[in-house]
Amino acid sequence: MGQAELEREALAQLKAGDLQGARGTLTVLLQQRPDDPRLRQRIAQIDAHLSKKNQMEGRLMDQPLDYARAYVRAGRHAEALRLLRSAMARAPQDEALRKMAMEVVRALKGQQSGESTPDMEPTQTLDVRAQAEARQKIEDEAHQLEEARKAEVARQSEEDRQAEAARRAEDARQAEAARRAEDARQAEAARRAEEARQAEAARRAEEARRAEESRQAELVRHRASTGIQQLETLLARIRSRRRPLHSA
Repeated sequence: MGQAELEREALAQLKAGDLQGARGTLTVLLQQRPDDPRLRQRIAQIDAHLSKKNQMEGRLMDQPLDYARAYVRAGRHAEALRLLRSAMARAPQDEALRKMAMEVVRALKGQQSGESTPDMEPTQTLDVRAQAEARQKIEDEAHQLEEARKAEVARQSEEDRQAEAARRAEDARQAEAARRAEDARQAEAARRAEEARQAEAARRAEEARRAEESRQAELVRHRASTGIQQLETLLARIRSRRRPLHSA
């Protein structure tokens, strides 16, 4: 799974309240980006939320009957039953927990069948102030955890948005740098080609100049040779004309 997919999955898990799942996904992502301090900070923040959640659950386990009764009075029977079952798993011989759980089960069945829910036994009923305080404590802690989770989701969404904006800006910067480098390369190639063309033109001009000089020199030599030949012919004629006079 790619890094972008892992980040989206972690964000979805946070939005769904799955802190453990989000932590596992971010841990996998950290293996791909071990030097990313932002990822380490996210994991540390999730660990802090999990620690608070565990502390709350620990307090619930310390006083399971009180919290279960508060849940029942708030009409949250399913949560009360989950709490009692967790407590019974730790203390299977606790008759008070077992009795309370059976009463909650009967209450849930009564709700499902449309029957009225029987009240708890007087000996198990909290006084009004204790019920209100316990219920308010549960609701406040749950609210704090939910708000912290929402804040983490919002923070991570903003970080993801900023990271995406930074990535796009970096992509644009690299694309611009690549374009400028390509323009410079093409300009350098054009300059070298022009230099080569001018050098070739200069070479050809030099060859043409030398060829013209050679032609001119050859023409001069030819003319000189022709003149010499003509002069020698003329001298020969003159000599031939003088010989009869000496003979006479």
